[in-house]
Amino acid sequence: TNTLATELDLPFGGYGLIGVCNDSTAIVDQAMEGSTNVYPLTTSGSFAMVLLRRMRQLRSALAKYNNTNSKSISKRNVDVDIAGLDRLMFAMTQLGSDLNPSPAIAGDSARRLLHCLPNRLPFQLAVEAKELAEKIQKEHDEIVSLTSINNELLSATVKNSSRFKTPERKQRNFDNSRNADAGDSPCWNSIGLDSEGHIVFSP
Repeated sequence: TNTLATELDLPFGGYGLIGVCNDSTAIVDQAMEGSTNVYPLTTSGSFAMVLLRRMRQLRSALAKYNNTNSKSISKRNVDVDIAGLDRLMFAMTQLGSDLNPSPAIAGDSARRLLHCLPNRLPFQLAVEAKELAEKIQKEHDEIVSLTSINNELLSATVKNSSRFKTPERKQRNFDNSRNADAGDSPCWNSIGLDSEGHIVFSP
């Protein structure tokens, strides 16, 4: 991150844009444990992608070094470094930003906030933040539960409905004049999902 901040001439050494201490800790935590309780995460999406690209460049350099180095001990050490980079990069793809949390991470964002709050809250702002986080987490869980049930019903309906069967493949000419002559319309009467979630059309 320091190298990127210098190269991009970012203000304050990139603090806040590339992330803060929390973000570095969360990435390592996510890589090692598969989850993190750290809050807040502040890395912006664009700079997170820049950081990921730099990590890929480092990985390529390590792999190139590995291919040209015949010493087994050194090669083994570089393999460990590459595996570690892979885990860190994957961890970054699993984390969002708490500065503008999307519905995809809102529940987890609220969970992490609640985890980091002390048992005793001396400030009213912290009390209100806890209440809001609890509401967000509850709402998120209800939405996930509701949509999971509806997705199961949709899958069952699609699987048993002839309307969503994939039509026989046949050559279609989408030139309007030739379609009119052939009486073969390019339009579809219905659209749905098959049992595996793929979009299918019925003529």
